[in-house]
Amino acid sequence: MNDAEILKKILKKLSLKISKNESISLLYALYTTILLSKELFKFNVDIKNFLVPIFNKLQSQPEFSKQRKPLEFGDYVYRSRSLIIARFIRIIQKSEDKSIDILISAAQELVDSKYNNVSKKTPTTEKKKKSHKNSVDELLKIFGRYQ
Repeated sequence: MNDAEILKKILKKLSLKISKNESISLLYALYTTILLSKELFKFNVDIKNFLVPIFNKLQSQPEFSKQRKPLEFGDYVYRSRSLIIARFIRIIQKSEDKSIDILISAAQELVDSKYNNVSKKTPTTEKKKKSHKNSVDELLKIFGRYQ
């Protein structure tokens, strides 16, 4: 099963009315899969562009607005996906109902934009043949070692 199928299956379960604890458990699985996916985020820095808008939305929620520090990760955190996941799981753990809805909608938007709107590309396995010869090729041909 690939990442897209796993994410869609988890989001389908989250769309049903389930308990808060079950939602949080599914969010752990959802965001762990998202953050570890090399399909969605080729580089760790790309994860920052996804998380910062989520942090901005969550900052207005009561459970996060009473914190002294703004909700953000230091640049050193984005060097390790496992550290990003560890920090983000703490955020999910503190989340209340409205914050859970924000997290679900952000994941849904990401999955929709990355997997539903992407046209299926056929991979080309053939390499293009050189259209021009370089001087080394010409020398090898002259001396009979070129095929």
